[in-house]
Amino acid sequence: NGSFDRSAADTLLIAGSQIEAGAFLTSYIPTSGASASRAADVASIPTSAFGYNSGAGTVVVDFNRDHLSTDYAQIASLDDGSLVDRTSLALSGGAGRRYRADVYDNSVVQFSNTNVGDGTTSGMKVALAFAENDFAALIDGGTVATDASGTLPSASTLVIGDRSQISAPINGHIKSIQYYPRRLSNAQLQELTT
Repeated sequence: NGSFDRSAADTLLIAGSQIEAGAFLTSYIPTSGASASRAADVASIPTSAFGYNSGAGTVVVDFNRDHLSTDYAQIASLDDGSLVDRTSLALSGGAGRRYRADVYDNSVVQFSNTNVGDGTTSGMKVALAFAENDFAALIDGGTVATDASGTLPSASTLVIGDRSQISAPINGHIKSIQYYPRRLSNAQLQELTT
């Protein structure tokens, strides 16, 4: 019934507990009395499994990170399994809440923007919209950074979080990732990230 009466002959079984010393909590790691670790969680989905549009799109991510870092920690990436062709959102090194939006086609930068939020480690909403010769990015409903030139890379996978080539996890929590198979307007980007 979901309750425990200590005056009755009830038995209480506690399982899956984990005690650790650190600046933030980690996910449960089953052990048999000895310390253990495992690789960071990396989630991915092939672009063929959802309505991916290779000609235009928008990614909006609502997340938080547990601590400030100087790493370029990956948030989400549409890529070909390498760093050669990718459309990505990442945390940018430095103080405050910085994000970085990048589009690389055949290792050539097509769009790159670093933007700064309000300097805290609380939740952030970032967006990256892309189409041929039409890129935009912003944080928390702020000013939209745009670029009217550049080509789009090929992508076979949506990767959530770090990829092994970068090795810089966000050490935070992703509340939601929204993908739109079109380049949303700048006003829509501001509304979705406010």
